[in-house]
Amino acid sequence: MKKLFVISAMVFFASVLAAPAFCANATVDIERILMEYNKARETNLQFERQNQQLKSYIINAQKQVEEAKTPVEKKTLEDKFRAEIKNRSENLKNQQLQKVSALEKEIYQVIDKVSAGKYEMVFVKNMVVKGGVDITTEVINKLNAAGK
Repeated sequence: MKKLFVISAMVFFASVLAAPAFCANATVDIERILMEYNKARETNLQFERQNQQLKSYIINAQKQVEEAKTPVEKKTLEDKFRAEIKNRSENLKNQQLQKVSALEKEIYQVIDKVSAGKYEMVFVKNMVVKGGVDITTEVINKLNAAGK
């Protein structure tokens, strides 16, 4: 009976000591990654430039409509520019969604690589009240190193 108790105690303590390594969790700060990942910053600047170009086009279109000499010319220009602005806006939105999706995929792939074999689960940092090892810096470093 004493041997059974000792063996049971050893198995129990071994499982308790092994559990933290198996159940280790990590956190990542996605906002920080997006701010410090060079490619994400460049993409954001590109989005700002594209949005500014669209705004400039709209302002120019408004000026042309205002300068129209007849109501028919004004209506024709309004219809033309409305369709063109809608087309440009939709194209820009689709391009930006594709780029965001590609960035997201890259980020999650690196998170998977960094956490593989070390952490059972990775949580978004602002959703965790307590616990977890922050792997954000390591993820940012790997992303930026891959982009060089």
